[in-house]
Amino acid sequence: LLANAQASLDSIDPDTLSPSQRALYDLRHVELSRMLDDPAMEAKHLAALTDNEDPAAYYFLARAAARNGAEGMQVAVESLLNAPLEVRADWRCSRLILDLFWQLKTGKPFLRGEREVVALTAEDWNECIRIADAIPTAGDFDLYRLDFLRGLSLFHLGSHQNSAEVFRKLDQESRDLSSRVVSKYLASSLDGKAVEFTGRVVWATPDGRHGIAWVDQLGVEVPFIPVRFSVSDFRSKNDVLPSFHIAFNMRGALADPIRVRRRVERRGSDAQ
Repeated sequence: LLANAQASLDSIDPDTLSPSQRALYDLRHVELSRMLDDPAMEAKHLAALTDNEDPAAYYFLARAAARNGAEGMQVAVESLLNAPLEVRADWRCSRLILDLFWQLKTGKPFLRGEREVVALTAEDWNECIRIADAIPTAGDFDLYRLDFLRGLSLFHLGSHQNSAEVFRKLDQESRDLSSRVVSKYLASSLDGKAVEFTGRVVWATPDGRHGIAWVDQLGVEVPFIPVRFSVSDFRSKNDVLPSFHIAFNMRGALADPIRVRRRVERRGSDAQ
């Protein structure tokens, strides 16, 4: 099978390929050379990939580097950030930059799960903004991700008004996104714990579906959904809310009831 694969690749005239096609051609040769334990062929096609200025070549090299642990991921991020604008604008490269950067910072994929907490410093959050600003994008999906990161970072840096403006724009842009109301992160402390806030009702609709809450510690107003706190309470102005977290979805920050995580006890094999 390997011989057939090599014969198939050898039958292609690389001079007839576009730069993007040539990048894939050299990548396949690199992969094949590793299976054949042919370091000379691997070096030859790695060099060709390095000399190729097409975004696909940058992407393939960065993805390969990222497989070598945290150090390789850092190399991949730096190589893509230092690449020409058209490379960073490529949807594959821009997505890889953000995914690898967040993985390095948090150890988890970006925008996966619900109500995640992160242990990031002010310097880390500022770096998040620099990353978002360094990635030009034309794709809606990647624009959502970048704007979400920017809004989340600004809030944690104390720029609540600027954060609200970013999320207000994102709210309009993400109307067709089914997961826009899913709470992805919680406002987190330096040690990676969800911060607890106190506050009171500014206003709420009688049906408990909409409302605004004042956050004592931040001196700002955020939306909240009264029925998530109580079936019938917290509808009147100045009602004091129970302690809450601040969660973030594509629409922005909102007061979120503190949820008690249930511990699942595993029984031993000799349990009755």
